[in-house]
Amino acid sequence: MSTHIASRRARRIALVVALCAAAFAALGKEPVKRQLGVRQGPEKVFDVPIADIVPALASAKPTGVNGRVGGELVFWGYNLADGRKTNLFACALVADVDCAARVHAVCPAGVKQQESREVSGKMVHRVCRPVATAQPSAARPGCDDDENAANLLVGLVECGG
Repeated sequence: MSTHIASRRARRIALVVALCAAAFAALGKEPVKRQLGVRQGPEKVFDVPIADIVPALASAKPTGVNGRVGGELVFWGYNLADGRKTNLFACALVADVDCAARVHAVCPAGVKQQESREVSGKMVHRVCRPVATAQPSAARPGCDDDENAANLLVGLVECGG
């Protein structure tokens, strides 16, 4: 088996494991955990510059430490102008999702300080088939994205420790 095929198979297995973990978490059988690796920035969620929503980020620099807590909360790391580190988070305000608990899971060593408010944004529900034929222009072969407007809890959280 070639390395490319083995790599694709490993990614598929990881996707299935992640989807199963998300399903069990949604059913309350497993706690929702912090996962790193979000590549898309907040500009994909909000129609206005993030500094218009959270003024403290006006001169902040992204750290590249981005992630999610379940499928409803995403976070992005920043270094503020005064040298402090913070995380911008956006959590979809949907039924059966405890955004407060998910915000606390952003920080492995615990939350030191938090500020938040409700804003409008976009939420993408992605459904991927395990096997698909890729077209040359397909960004995510076998996946259908359903983008909807959503009410989001948005804010900054500083981690303790």
